[in-house]
Amino acid sequence: MRTRLFCNKAVMALILVALAVNVSSAEDPDEKAKMEAAMKALRPGEMHKKLEPLAGKWDLTTKAFLNSSNPPVEIKVTAETTWVMDGRFLRTQMTTDFGGKNESVGFTGYDNLRGTFVGAWISNSSTEISTRTGKVDEDGTRSERFNRRSAKRSTPARG
Repeated sequence: MRTRLFCNKAVMALILVALAVNVSSAEDPDEKAKMEAAMKALRPGEMHKKLEPLAGKWDLTTKAFLNSSNPPVEIKVTAETTWVMDGRFLRTQMTTDFGGKNESVGFTGYDNLRGTFVGAWISNSSTEISTRTGKVDEDGTRSERFNRRSAKRSTPARG
């Protein structure tokens, strides 16, 4: 009984201390501004809206130059891009018909903390995860650069 009473008093004391800390932090204008900025960085913002035109279903044909001495080859692509994670990222499920069926999944978003667009892709034609970062011009109509980072492709070692 005494132990239980002591535990109840200890829990109440901890709750009161936590409330006092929260009230004093909320009264500090600098601390409050920092907290608001941190919370804003966690939510989708204006730069996420620039990605909206990418959402939807797509059927297209593109061309790729596999060898500079040969004409380009046509590649059929179907893709569906939807918002996920409460509007923080776009998820693209893509299928291409190019020497067999190729499936890819990619995520694209905007990193508020880094101030850059980000992406990551995986495919059934590789074991790598390729990542991308990039920026757009002020009106969002032109990509200034979108850098792809991936492993250098090479022939697998034979044992």
